[in-house]
Amino acid sequence: MRNLILILLSSIVLFSSCNISENVAGSPKKTFDLEIEETITGIELNLAGDVVIDQSDNQSATVVTQQEVMDHLSYNVRNGILFIDFEKNFKNYDFNLYLNVASLNRVNVNGSGKAVVYNLQSDELALKIAGSGDITVEDASQVANTIDIKLDGSGNINVEKITTNTVTATRSGSGDISLYGTNNALNAKLEGSGDLNADQLISKDVSVTNAGSGNVHVHCDGVLYIRNSGSGTVKVEGDPTSIL
Repeated sequence: MRNLILILLSSIVLFSSCNISENVAGSPKKTFDLEIEETITGIELNLAGDVVIDQSDNQSATVVTQQEVMDHLSYNVRNGILFIDFEKNFKNYDFNLYLNVASLNRVNVNGSGKAVVYNLQSDELALKIAGSGDITVEDASQVANTIDIKLDGSGNINVEKITTNTVTATRSGSGDISLYGTNNALNAKLEGSGDLNADQLISKDVSVTNAGSGNVHVHCDGVLYIRNSGSGTVKVEGDPTSIL
């Protein structure tokens, strides 16, 4: 019995020590270049930090953070996706990643991280948040075919200068999705309390299924399909040719 108690106490101490966050407040920030040979076409951020992504023919990845944080930074590329995470917990730290890539087709933010995408070129772009993080695409004019958005949590997704063929948005949570530009078809399936702000996305055809308490604001100049089983309001701008 005594041995069992000692084992349990040792396990508790070990578990607690593994969950202690190292405080790096006051530690100076430094600049580090990540040595990555694989071609990066997407990113998954699994920590609380800021990522700035821009288009360039010369791929590069630069991190600005404390030395203690860098010593425990985990990063690897699998199937073109750059995965970023910590091997231990930190608090009062700074983390900024500046990523230049030739083409980008995926941005995933898990947790409270933030990603800002400037100029990019791609046939398709997938944006996904699971948590309270944010994704902002400043210029999506070079995304040719499809933008696919998935939002699960309280984070926000903002996409500007859309000229793509189709935008698909799926949301469950309290986060907002805001879209700007022009496209042929907008398809949205919405749950939760967040809003869909797409009145400044000039769409030809619009299909929206809303089962939450969030508000929906769209612009349609073609075929309009709306099913609203939730408590949120739906407002339609434009001049639909038919309503289903």
